[in-house]
Amino acid sequence: MSEGAVAFFHNQLGVTPAYRSGPVFGHWEAEGERLQIVCASLAGYIRWVEYDPGQPFAMQSEYVLGWTDALRATVSPSIDWVGQWLAFPTGVGGLEEEARLVRQAHALQLVDRHRPLLVFRQQRDELEVHAYTFDTEDGERTLEVQEGTR
Repeated sequence: MSEGAVAFFHNQLGVTPAYRSGPVFGHWEAEGERLQIVCASLAGYIRWVEYDPGQPFAMQSEYVLGWTDALRATVSPSIDWVGQWLAFPTGVGGLEEEARLVRQAHALQLVDRHRPLLVFRQQRDELEVHAYTFDTEDGERTLEVQEGTR
């Protein structure tokens, strides 16, 4: 993850008592072996009166498409939507909840073998990151995450 992406994720933790999520953008390197995450965004403009905690992956597609177009024009034409991120509310869930949400994201076609779900939690003053892929053949896989320095 780039420094900018790490800073963005730090800023998303502890903001609300609700799940926060959205797309991550980047590109594959080393012949598809390494995913470089350049940046991330929110899922759109959330109206809190319409917030449904059972649907943490709700997104405004036009907003995400606008982000993709802007990043391709300003950063690199090779940048694309490459996965999702999810920040847990403080004190909510554990690894079982993460596994349930990976399956939910897969059912929504947001996570697959090539598009991971990055899950973030605040652990003291540190950012804890788990990354998962999921497909029907291999099931859930945990990926190694390397953070850029802040």
